[in-house]
Order: sequence, then C-alpha cells, then structure tokens
Amino acid sequence: MSLDYESAKLIAQCTGGKLSADEIINLATYGTTNANDMNPNQGDMFEDACMCGVKDCPDAYAHTTSGY
Repeated sequence: MSLDYESAKLIAQCTGGKLSADEIINLATYGTTNANDMNPNQGDMFEDACMCGVKDCPDAYAHTTSGY
C-alpha cells in the first residue's frame, strides 16, 4: 500500500498537530520521523569532534553544555 500526500495530510490532522504530513510519509516509508535517523553516515565522520567541529576540542564540555 502506498501513501499519497492527501492521505498523509488526513492522518496528520488526526494527530492533533503532533505530526506533519511529511513526517507521516517518512514514518510510513522509513520507520522514523527524524531525518537524522535516515543519515547513513551518522556519527562516522565526527566521532571525536566537538559540536563546534574541532577534533579533540579542549572546550568540548563547555560547548556541549552551553549549546554553543
């Protein structure tokens, strides 16, 4: 069964605004509403990098806790 955009909009309306039509389609197609879950390289490239992008950053704790 394929899910078209109009059907996804109807289902999204039934969620009371918690999910959008695009999220419904992603959930039906990929099993997740989070686009990062669909990234095949998630975590591979920046395993030791700080959220600022610096590998082995001396201020990593401060960046992580402050949201940089």
